[in-house]
Amino acid sequence: LVLRLLVELLQLALRVALVREAGEEPPADADAARLAGFAERLGPDRLTDALEACADADTQIGRYIQVGLVIEALLGKILRVPQSK
Repeated sequence: LVLRLLVELLQLALRVALVREAGEEPPADADAARLAGFAERLGPDRLTDALEACADADTQIGRYIQVGLVIEALLGKILRVPQSK
């Protein structure tokens, strides 16, 4: 359940990030403003990476890997600091 909620949040944030990248403004309310800030901080590439990590985590949970280890790895992937190129 928590994984599904995280996926929904990341999908919404990705939509907002892509709308902003296209030069449009997302709907304006308090929740949308927080979501826009989150989307702007991560950007479309990191949001996509996070969604892929969630899909991997869901697969691992389906294979009965310990949930604690899966969540720890998932958070490690999502919260990693991007390296400068």
